[in-house]
Amino acid sequence: MATTQKLSLILAAGAAISLVGTAAQATPRATQYRITVKNVTAANVVSPPLVVAHAPGYKLFTVGEAASPGVAMIAETGGTATLESELAADRHVIATSKADGGPVRAGQETVIEISVPTNYVYFGAELNLAAMIGRSNDSFVSLGKAVSLRSVRRGHPQVVALENFDAGSEENTGNVGDFGPGGHPTDAAEGLISYDRGLNPRGDAPETFAWGPTVAIITIELM
Repeated sequence: MATTQKLSLILAAGAAISLVGTAAQATPRATQYRITVKNVTAANVVSPPLVVAHAPGYKLFTVGEAASPGVAMIAETGGTATLESELAADRHVIATSKADGGPVRAGQETVIEISVPTNYVYFGAELNLAAMIGRSNDSFVSLGKAVSLRSVRRGHPQVVALENFDAGSEENTGNVGDFGPGGHPTDAAEGLISYDRGLNPRGDAPETFAWGPTVAIITIELM
C-alpha cells in the first residue's frame, strides 16, 4: 500500500512539473527597453510622452494628412487617453507605455520602460513616441522615422533628436491663453499635419517660450 501511494505521489509530481514546463513554454519571452526623454529647451515644457512599439512600417501619423483625434489631443493638451484607445484597437500596435508624473521641464528628463515580446523584436518591431510641446498651440514631438528595436544593442544605447510637428488642428496664435488645455482656436487651423515652424507667430508669449529645431532628445536602451 505504501509503495502504491509513493508511486502515485511521484506520478502526480511529474505531471505538475510537466504542466509548469508547458506553461513556461507558452509564455512568450519579453525584451525590456528603457527610454529616457530629455527636454533641451530654454524654458518650455514637454508633456508626459506616450511610447509605442509597433509593426515595421506603421505610422502614428503622416505629414500632409489630417491628425487623428488622438494625435490632435496630444498636440493640443498633452492628453493621451484618446490616442491610447486608438492604438489599443489597432492590430499593428504591439505595446504602449506612458511616462509617470507631470510635464518634463526644461533641462529635466523622464524615463519610460516598455516590454516587447522578443519574437516581435526579431521580426522588426519599431518604436516611436508622441508628446506635446507644452507651451504651444498644437505642436508635438515625435520620431520622423521610427527606430527598429532590433538595432538597439545592450551597452550601446541609441540617442536620437525628436522632430517637431504641427498637428494642424488648432490655429497658431502664439498667445499664452491658447496654450495647453486653455483655449482651442480653430478658425485658421491648417487642417493637416506639417513640420513645425516654432513659436510663429509670437502672439503675447514671451521670448523664453520659443523653441528651436530640437525640443527633446531620447535615449533608447536595452535593459
